[in-house]
Amino acid sequence: MQRFARLLHNEAARAQVLQYAVTMRVYRVGVIGHTGRGNYGHRLDLVWKLVGSTKVAAVADADPAGLQEAARRLGTPAAYADYREMLRQEAPDLVAIATRWPDQHVEMALAAVEAKAMGIYMDKPIARTPAEADRILSACDAKGVKLAVAHQMRISPLIDVAKQKLAEGAIGKLLEMRGRGKEDGRAGGEDLMVLGTHVFDLMRQLAGDPVWASARITAGANEMERRDVHEGREGLGLVAGDNVAAMYSFRYGTAGYFASRRSDDESGKRWGLDLYGSRGVIAIRADMANPVVYLMQTNEGAGAPWTRLTLPDTPPRTPDEANRELVEDLIAAIEENRQPKANGRDALWAVEMAMAAYESQMTGGRVYFPMKKRTHPLAS
Repeated sequence: MQRFARLLHNEAARAQVLQYAVTMRVYRVGVIGHTGRGNYGHRLDLVWKLVGSTKVAAVADADPAGLQEAARRLGTPAAYADYREMLRQEAPDLVAIATRWPDQHVEMALAAVEAKAMGIYMDKPIARTPAEADRILSACDAKGVKLAVAHQMRISPLIDVAKQKLAEGAIGKLLEMRGRGKEDGRAGGEDLMVLGTHVFDLMRQLAGDPVWASARITAGANEMERRDVHEGREGLGLVAGDNVAAMYSFRYGTAGYFASRRSDDESGKRWGLDLYGSRGVIAIRADMANPVVYLMQTNEGAGAPWTRLTLPDTPPRTPDEANRELVEDLIAAIEENRQPKANGRDALWAVEMAMAAYESQMTGGRVYFPMKKRTHPLAS
């Protein structure tokens, strides 16, 4: 203390001490989960143990047994059955909306904003419809709340390598992108929302915003009809169809395709995005923590080899580490007053691209972005 007192005698030293105090700030975190209804997502409750500048202050879970287990797992005595009560009583700096199911995201996010949280880290998809996402983003913008969504490939070093190869012209001009969902038991309409959002986010990272979309969705051998519409599992809202084929037109002539079709192969190994250029191909097999990236330069002629792109000095990340990087970026965004790298507006685009596929099927034509109709196309 005497040392600090001496330092404060001059302005430069005072600034040094203040900077030290800022960097040592510990952000109090409130975790919201719901056992049996989205649970705690992709371990969005545990990531805070890896971030030195955060401390979990409280957890909320409407399921009594789940709440007890979450409190034990997180090591916090402050446990609430009602997340709104937790937010009122604890007033956390950061809120983790950990539930995977998006049907609860809007109300949870609005409650976090009302409680004057500085930042929110939320599992994806951000919401079930563009209208719901609009409500979240409007509330965050009005109060200056930073929102990050768990699109972990937004901060993947290997996706950065793929971007660099594109910029260097390794595959020539980017002509088209072909993405597929996991095509497991959720193939079709559910896959469009659950895994498709990751693929759409990748497309936009690599080609910018789409201009319009056109799609065909079938149920079995028949065109999707209103009788095929039903509530999806995992709180997804309305879904339909087991075969989705959607096209997106991007600026500068690049075409993007997304497909998810029910078949006898539910391994999920096709999940990812292939980039076709005038002189080569980049293949990305998606993974939230460690995507795999291959390059083939077709100008080498027939039999050109595939080369796996690697970062020798970068060990594979665990899902927890990928979440940690997004959380650290969220905190940096708060302190630097900028948008997080995996921000809510990018997450809205992913949902809008999924909804555009349904809208195109329902109307039989192109759907232009941004979509004028913000509610769910299947709810009409």
